[in-house]
Amino acid sequence: VATLALAQGMLKMSRYNVIVKKLSAVETLGGTNVICTDKTGTLTQNKMEVVFVETPSGTWKKDVDFTGKKEQLELITQCAVLCNTADIQTSGKETKEIGDPLEIALLKFSKDKGEDINKVRKEFLKKNEEPFSSETKIMSTLHEHDGKFYVFAKGAPEELLLKCTQIYEGSVVAMDTAKKEQWVAAAEKFSASGHRMIAMAYRQTDSTPSSLIEELVFLGLVGMIDPPRPEVQAAINDCKTAGIKVVMITGDHPSTAHFIGTQLGISTEEEVPVIGKDMKEFEELSEEEKQHWINTSVFARVDPKHKLDLVKVFQEKGYVVGMTGDGVNDAPAIKKSDIGIAMGLRGTQVAQEVSDMVLKDDSFSSIVVAIKQGRIIFENIKKFVTFLLSCNLSELAVIAVAALMNLHFQLLPLQILFINLIT
Repeated sequence: VATLALAQGMLKMSRYNVIVKKLSAVETLGGTNVICTDKTGTLTQNKMEVVFVETPSGTWKKDVDFTGKKEQLELITQCAVLCNTADIQTSGKETKEIGDPLEIALLKFSKDKGEDINKVRKEFLKKNEEPFSSETKIMSTLHEHDGKFYVFAKGAPEELLLKCTQIYEGSVVAMDTAKKEQWVAAAEKFSASGHRMIAMAYRQTDSTPSSLIEELVFLGLVGMIDPPRPEVQAAINDCKTAGIKVVMITGDHPSTAHFIGTQLGISTEEEVPVIGKDMKEFEELSEEEKQHWINTSVFARVDPKHKLDLVKVFQEKGYVVGMTGDGVNDAPAIKKSDIGIAMGLRGTQVAQEVSDMVLKDDSFSSIVVAIKQGRIIFENIKKFVTFLLSCNLSELAVIAVAALMNLHFQLLPLQILFINLIT
């Protein structure tokens, strides 16, 4: 009966875009009381769009012309195309988007501004690349054009600005600490209204530079939006009603994370997100710090190692943890959690291999449906066990009393089988 109930649950969940890989996971799902979830693509639609560009010479907003110097916007659109591994392929009426949604959004923005993606990439031959990593939070590429070398970089504003020594204000001028602080504050302000901020920079040299992220020239900030999934807020309210804590983990800026967390009802206005750089190693945490992590609902600028430590802290306190992930480096945290949840659309093979369940649509609401189903199955198995015990105990009681009192009335084996069959 237990196996049939679990198997039926797995079939039911598959109709709701949840593929459960292990029978036992269905039961564990019923006991889950903490869900640690990614933001991008799980809580949000993962449909990035560039809505404004802020530069030292002026501003561009959606449906409003650029107020600054034309060359400045040209450099930004070139950076968006060249410091980018995504691609948009058009054949006839079909358009195929390949790569990260953030990079696709940058390509679409450049295309709208009149850049020919293939032409620019042919003219500026790529010579080297330093991919984005959770440590540097910067991506940079090296290109050759007309005998000169160009470095283009994009990344988290607070990190990229540290690598800039100059700023482009129509011409290249020195950048002092006050200007850097001014731009970090601007990025902070935009992030607080829910925008995802990307800083852009470049460098021109006559020879190959030794480092791709040194002595850069700051170009400006690009603001993007990624709207929340419409069904997520109701799913989060369901979790609260069911006594499940939802924890949002993201690599985004703390202000953006706080805005989305508040908007979806995960955290309150007063709650301050925990930032990755402030998170100690698990072994170094005091009891007070562990409790602070447990009481916090939003974690920003987090890398995969922090995810693993967070799972350990919750498990140590007796919680049953579900952890979502999509990358290779998320695999340890997915494996360590009680229920590892991998993404079906953007998840890597490694993440899906170590997980207990895979979300075909990458949506948070699917997790909630799965937990609901898990709880129903768990309750059904409990009811069946209670029924079985009560039936058999009553039969045993009848036989025991008859035997002890030496009564001639006794149930025959065939009668016991008949009772079991009928019940």
